[in-house]
Amino acid sequence: MTGIGKKAVRYRSIETSFWNATSIGPVWERTKKAWGLAIKHLKDYDIPGNALLPADNALVTLTALLDKFPDQDFSPAFYWFLQASRFSRYSSSSTSSMEEDLREVAESVSFTEALERLLVRIRHLPPLTADDFLRDYGDTRFGRLLLYLLVLRNRALDWDQRGVRIGFDGAELLAGFQPQLHHVFPKKFLEDHVDCDLVDALANIAIIGPTINIRISKQNPMDYIPKYKITAEKLRQQFISGQITSTTVEHYPAWVRKRAEELAAAGNDFLESLRGDLKLPAISADLEQQEHAFAAA
Repeated sequence: MTGIGKKAVRYRSIETSFWNATSIGPVWERTKKAWGLAIKHLKDYDIPGNALLPADNALVTLTALLDKFPDQDFSPAFYWFLQASRFSRYSSSSTSSMEEDLREVAESVSFTEALERLLVRIRHLPPLTADDFLRDYGDTRFGRLLLYLLVLRNRALDWDQRGVRIGFDGAELLAGFQPQLHHVFPKKFLEDHVDCDLVDALANIAIIGPTINIRISKQNPMDYIPKYKITAEKLRQQFISGQITSTTVEHYPAWVRKRAEELAAAGNDFLESLRGDLKLPAISADLEQQEHAFAAA
């Protein structure tokens, strides 16, 4: 509320007069309206709650943006939101960073200007690479969110035999849905045969429902895919090739690297589809040489 009403999040910097009913009332109504709009837009992208988000702080700026520009296409705003999450915009000096961004929104005369000014604050927006998806899935909350978004963007069906969309009950997104992060090639299957760094790679993770995840457990994909009649289409929705049932332990490193490349390409396509005509900040030589990986969880 203070982010919208005073463009500040440090309570001690806000004058006492703000806290009377006359001042707070209108700001509270604006905040509720903008917050409701943010929730609606996130649900449109199959995000049922904040449990999937790398951090909640970016929601403050997003809500202020929607308060000032409520009738704009949400896609570019979601692009900024994902990039801010990817590079942990608010992980250090979060209060200062939020107030900087709130001022950028307040001083902008258009939605596009506000977003481009916010992107400049992030500074460097390199494309995704296969290396981003070869990271340990436990170390990158943004990576897990992006994988979830890519899979649900494909309207992926769960791997049980009911044919229900992952995260949905009929046409409705399940409130508070918690996706199961399933190792396509289980740890026990790969143990002592493959570099441990590749076993927990994000590119070895599928997004499925809880029931089928328990049933599959530690089974070899050469066994569980035919056993549970997981079709080639269901695998394709998860960016998994149909040749997986003939992929041996020895061929796993090549398989996981290939899937990482496919996920990076899909991720870049998705982000570009959101960005639209937004101009990206200029890249200095020193930033160009930095690692192109997700920020740590």
